[in-house]
Amino acid sequence: MQGAFVRALGAVYHLNCFKCMDCGTVVASKFFPIDGKDGKQAPLCERDYFSRLNLICAKCQQALRGSYITACNKKFHVEHFTCSLCTTLFGPQDSYYEHEGDVYCHYHYSTRFATKCAGCNSAILKQFVEINRNMRDECWHPECYMINKFWNVKIVSRRSVNSIEQAEGQELEPAWAEEERRETATSLREKQVRMEQQVYRIWTVLSAFEESSAACISDMLRQVSNGQYLEAIRMAEKFILHVEVLFATIDDLEYYFASLSVKGMSHVREARMLCRKTVDLLKLLSHTQETGARRMGMTQELLALVTGLAHYLKILIRIALTGALKLERDYNVREAMTSFLDKLHLLAVQGGNPTARRMIKGAHGEYLPPSSSGNYGTQGVTYGFRSLAPENAGESPFSVTATGGKANPPSDLCVKCNQTVEEDCVRLGTYQRWHSHCVQCQTCGKVAAVPATKEQSTPKTGEDKDKEAAPKLSTARRPPANVGLFVYDPDSIKELPSFGDVPTVMYCTEHGHSGCRGGFQPVSRLEQYAFLLNVALRRLYILLKKLGVVPSSPAPTPNAGAQRSEHDPYRNSGDIVPMKSVHLDRKLSATARLPKRSTIVESPSGKSVHPNTLHSQRSQPDFDSQQRAQAHALQQTPSGSTYSSRAPRTPVQQYPSQQYPSTRPSRADLGQLDTSGPSQIVRPHFARSNTEVMIVDDSAPNSPANGPDEPMPSVEDGITLADIPQLVEAAQAREQHRSLPRQTSVPYVAELSALELAIMKHAAVLALTKSPLKDQFDLDEILELIEVKKSGFWGKLFKGDNKKNVKKKGVFGVPLELLVEREGSDSLLGASRATLRVPSFIDDVVSAMRQMDMSIEGIFRKNGNIRRLKELTEAIDRDPSSVDLSQDNPVQLAALLKKFLRDLPDPLLTFKLHRLFIASQSPSVVPNDDDRKRLLHMVSLLLPKYHRDTSEVLFVFLKWVASFAHMDEETGSKMDLGNLATVICPSILYSRGRDAVRDESFGAIRVVTSLLENQDEFFTVPEELLPILQDQDYFANSLDLPSREFMKKCDTYMRVKAGSRTPGLMSPTLAGGSPFFSNSNSANVANLSRPADGPDSRSATPR
Repeated sequence: MQGAFVRALGAVYHLNCFKCMDCGTVVASKFFPIDGKDGKQAPLCERDYFSRLNLICAKCQQALRGSYITACNKKFHVEHFTCSLCTTLFGPQDSYYEHEGDVYCHYHYSTRFATKCAGCNSAILKQFVEINRNMRDECWHPECYMINKFWNVKIVSRRSVNSIEQAEGQELEPAWAEEERRETATSLREKQVRMEQQVYRIWTVLSAFEESSAACISDMLRQVSNGQYLEAIRMAEKFILHVEVLFATIDDLEYYFASLSVKGMSHVREARMLCRKTVDLLKLLSHTQETGARRMGMTQELLALVTGLAHYLKILIRIALTGALKLERDYNVREAMTSFLDKLHLLAVQGGNPTARRMIKGAHGEYLPPSSSGNYGTQGVTYGFRSLAPENAGESPFSVTATGGKANPPSDLCVKCNQTVEEDCVRLGTYQRWHSHCVQCQTCGKVAAVPATKEQSTPKTGEDKDKEAAPKLSTARRPPANVGLFVYDPDSIKELPSFGDVPTVMYCTEHGHSGCRGGFQPVSRLEQYAFLLNVALRRLYILLKKLGVVPSSPAPTPNAGAQRSEHDPYRNSGDIVPMKSVHLDRKLSATARLPKRSTIVESPSGKSVHPNTLHSQRSQPDFDSQQRAQAHALQQTPSGSTYSSRAPRTPVQQYPSQQYPSTRPSRADLGQLDTSGPSQIVRPHFARSNTEVMIVDDSAPNSPANGPDEPMPSVEDGITLADIPQLVEAAQAREQHRSLPRQTSVPYVAELSALELAIMKHAAVLALTKSPLKDQFDLDEILELIEVKKSGFWGKLFKGDNKKNVKKKGVFGVPLELLVEREGSDSLLGASRATLRVPSFIDDVVSAMRQMDMSIEGIFRKNGNIRRLKELTEAIDRDPSSVDLSQDNPVQLAALLKKFLRDLPDPLLTFKLHRLFIASQSPSVVPNDDDRKRLLHMVSLLLPKYHRDTSEVLFVFLKWVASFAHMDEETGSKMDLGNLATVICPSILYSRGRDAVRDESFGAIRVVTSLLENQDEFFTVPEELLPILQDQDYFANSLDLPSREFMKKCDTYMRVKAGSRTPGLMSPTLAGGSPFFSNSNSANVANLSRPADGPDSRSATPR
């Protein structure tokens, strides 16, 4: 051995022979010993040694010496742990995102890989709600989902698919390219934080406002039902304050639209209806007292009033939110949304107290004068209208601290003409008001009224032209009166009983003399509406004082809460929590992308030998050190690979809760689904656009380093406006000592399992075969209709109605079954809490219309604009997600819904069941009314699942629409259930060929009318079929049986059940009995063969 050599591993090597056993590199300078196959030790280079320990940097492929970072099941040098697309280096505590095994910074993950929220189009980086619609998953931030669910509003408007299509021949650039050109990492993060804070604020402020308003209505009704009228009036005053504040915010938004010279929000009709409902409610209270009734009963009139009240208030909240979003989105007026939410929030801070001071003071305690820029009526006050603030309007006559005040109520009449002032006007002080055209110069006759500008007028249809004869109150935006041009003569002031000291002579500024004074102020339409509500309430108070119903001095009622009787037909909001609807009907899931936090791990250090060194200690490598190095690496590696169980460091502060008062009731966790409530819980009208959803939770378990999880948004145990109708209905039922349909133990059809549904359908067919309808149908055809469809290959191959000429693309004219399978959504708009599988279009259009005013005359009767109907149909057929149905009017949407139903190849109530439906309501076939109702129930159970589900959503909606038929003497759609049945029937029930004879069409209307009127009962299982449903064990493994066999099994079950009873036990146990089943609830099926002989027919013809 000559030249340089190496003494190592108990042997001597030429320098060039001392090589790594894996790669052959000379390793004299540094090596790692390892046991070879022959039991001898061999050297490894650093990289191969670390490679065997799985300690190689994923980026540079070199050994990880010293500290390293583990992520995505890979390891990195600390300086190499960067975003896969850019040079962003992640520090030990920095957040990063994983996607398909790679690491990304916040910017690139947000633009390229993060799912975009369907509500705000912002990247979802935390918890989200996942909805399966149209065969694809829609994801929402929880707050965006709740905003959409409560008010049917999306924060960002939909973009049409066509608007982002490229010209032919050009390659489509990826969706993220445009966003990355537009945003930098900093601007994107700021935009996300701003959107997150705004969405959270919209949700918390508006839901709190809605709950507070609903609580006012609920408590007012409770006080009235207890006879505590003074408390009821105070609660009504609080409610009117809520309305005033909402009106003032809408007025502000309208001011922004006017200053931009663009069309504003359509809100006048809804505001007018809300005021009318409120005044009618106050009238109802006074009439009850005049008739001598001490307590007001829960009448149908009251139910209709409070339902309308809650509905119109909810619509106005939606209109205001939509308007504020439009100003921000389209015109970049950001202060509009801020001001809107601030005012509603400040009302909540004051606890909705009508006596709270709200004028804004300057540094020296003086009231700030209104500025020339801005909406005069709402300037200088924290919320509401300036003229109605207690500092200007005076103390409330029924507040606890009131001193009595003046006996006369304020007047709603014009000082000059003594006619009611119902629209925008002119005021002097708070209580002296004139029509704008009644403020007139004594000399030249000039008036303060400004002619309305010609607003974008829509072309009138023929039907509209016919109605022009009857003048209607204008809803057009009018400029404020020119009050600055008018003064009054102080010498002409006279005292009038209703108005106090008022001027009687006015001049324009040209003709006024030096002693004249100004001070007139314009009053907007909504400000006058709020004033009129206050006037009506004070009149009611004075009337009730005269009747002795309320005390002459408004002292607080002692123990008002303790005076409730045990039989109080109305419970306060604390008692009605079990009746609360479940607001977020979805659950949080824990499968989302997490922002991660890296963990630094120490790696082992290698040994080194130097050539030309003959020292014995160098020639004996430390085997213990090698083992220690390995052990150290193996101990450290797991700690790096398990980092994902740590709480992620959230890159964006999620909920700025410090902006909101801590006195607000705590909200329940959004992720918890309350299933503990009794069966009477009903889903309220506001639930919509809900499909198969899970909420995905991007947060990992808590860790001390990360602090407690932020609270999720949810609805607390208060009530919402959508709950009000149910509460009154429940109170009404208690008062009349009857139970609500949903309080019985009878299950809804929608809640049945597949086996229970099959049993019920076959039992219903069995009942029909032994009824007067037995000759009206082909048994094989009906059994084919109800047979459980096989979902396998052969089932699809031999599926009926698979005709080549059936339209398969688009939405309109596509068979219902095909449409639901391809573009279905799980709707919560049925009669129960069970989800119903319906076409997404049905769910969308019903949801949109539930947020609209349904009192428009002739809804569902009028055809809408034919050209617009064609445009909408074509747009929805092309891309349903690009159409925002909430932008159209309710008449247009009703026409669209009718067209969808009319275009179905097989109508909603099906061709196969048409003859049965008609015969079931024919007096010549079934003479008895009860029998007709019972048989119609049986026939309705035979509808195919998707047809039944869709008809349930439709009928529940039409019943709600009918509640707007007669709002009062003047308004209402005039479309009650009978009229709605008449206009909807030709679209859902007709015979094949559509050449139905006249009698048949009348019969069809009778069928649809009965289905609508009795829907509460028809959506549940018939009581006579309950016993067979309770014995499911007998039918175990029967789902695959042919329908005839299944029906025979039902027949056998009935016979066995009936035979096991002794005649002495055959007593009527079911209400009303049945002429086809015995009066026992486990009746002899043989009795079915006797048609309509009455309940006492006990003889049977054995089959």
